[in-house]
Amino acid sequence: MSIVITVLSTVFVLGLLIFFHELGHFVTAKLFGVRVEKFSLGFGKKLAGFRKGETEYMISAFPIGGYVKMAGELPGEDEIKGTPDEFYSQTPLKRIAIVIAGPLFNIILAVLIFAVIFSFGIPRLVPVVGTVMKDMPAEKAGLKAGDTILLYGGKDIRYWDDLVDEVQKKPGVESQMKIK
Repeated sequence: MSIVITVLSTVFVLGLLIFFHELGHFVTAKLFGVRVEKFSLGFGKKLAGFRKGETEYMISAFPIGGYVKMAGELPGEDEIKGTPDEFYSQTPLKRIAIVIAGPLFNIILAVLIFAVIFSFGIPRLVPVVGTVMKDMPAEKAGLKAGDTILLYGGKDIRYWDDLVDEVQKKPGVESQMKIK
């Protein structure tokens, strides 16, 4: 079951990254008046989709990747007519902006994800002893499962990593502890 969850989670995360990347190209192309013919998540055979206006939105069979097909995008394309709504009819700066917009949207997505994560805070472990292993320093020090470590070496311990930091500062050195 966990392999299924791992695969589905991976496909979801990659799908989100691909969607935002392609959305960057799409939005910027539309902003500059470029006709977008297709917006696809995935490659290969179309599995599902719909048409809205001039754009066909679809999900394709091979889920790793995606694309935005703009009118007049490929040099030598039979359909290139030189109309103002084609990709190669745009100025070089506009074409560069359309191309760069995909990776830029990925950076924006990363910033948004970090902002959400940090707005909720990062969970930290409290300094409560879980399992005490036989013949290990914790057992020799008299610690028991469920003990909360309040002080170590005279330093307040609020989180488990505070304790780890203090122990690592003085490896092998006995220190006073206050436990509850």
